[in-house]
Amino acid sequence: MRIQIYPWLTSLLGAGNTAPFFLDEEIADGDSLRSILLRLATKYPDLGRVILDAEGQKLTGKVCAFVNRRHAELLDGLETRIKEADTVTLVPPIGGG
Repeated sequence: MRIQIYPWLTSLLGAGNTAPFFLDEEIADGDSLRSILLRLATKYPDLGRVILDAEGQKLTGKVCAFVNRRHAELLDGLETRIKEADTVTLVPPIGGG
């Protein structure tokens, strides 16, 4: 499966801050979004602190998660099941007026 991460979050991976960054990860079909994000947080602790709360129970609010371009909260939240062909996208929230 593929994880797409947008700037400014990319800077926490050492990947710069100007373009989306892609990670390809091996998963067991049906892994939850939570388990994938917990593994990502273990590999990249700086990113992990921004993505999930200390208990790994919810998103911090500093990131929005999408699965195949659908907001994870409109699916099953962190319990959304991910397949090998899926793309998880992490985007910092954007506001404007």
